Amino acid sequence: RAPSSRLLAPGLGHEDSYLRQMYERRPGEAEADYWKRLLARSPDDTDASYNTRNMRLRLLFPELDWMNVKWDQKSGTYVHTSSTTTNYWTKRADETWEEYYWRLYPVVDGETDQQYLLKLLRRFDGESDDSYKQRIEKLKTVFVYAPWDHIS
Repeated sequence: RAPSSRLLAPGLGHEDSYLRQMYERRPGEAEADYWKRLLARSPDDTDASYNTRNMRLRLLFPELDWMNVKWDQKSGTYVHTSSTTTNYWTKRADETWEEYYWRLYPVVDGETDQQYLLKLLRRFDGESDDSYKQRIEKLKTVFVYAPWDHIS
């Protein structure tokens, strides 16, 4: 008989609980080895299943250094770079605009659509009118489902 969902971690379904157990860092596991295991792609993974698992792991382990995980086009996998990100708000040369904006504007648990939209529209300290307008135009291409028609 399957365990009651009340026995699982709060807010986690059976599959998420399984993923958390599978990908929890093992005692004595080196950081590089952990990231390789966490981001490994199995032979029977489709692009969709691999990307879905990666996104779920990001939600299950928000405390990890996801800012240094990038897509490697050659291998078709996500890789963790050990370099330290200094200015997280600066677009890195190795990331697409979409990756940059998803990194810059992560969805926070409990955040409403309205709160998230306000986060997108917030003007950075010292941001010029032109750079703000350019950033908003790029955001429109990434966050296509936002109600841009209702924003002036």
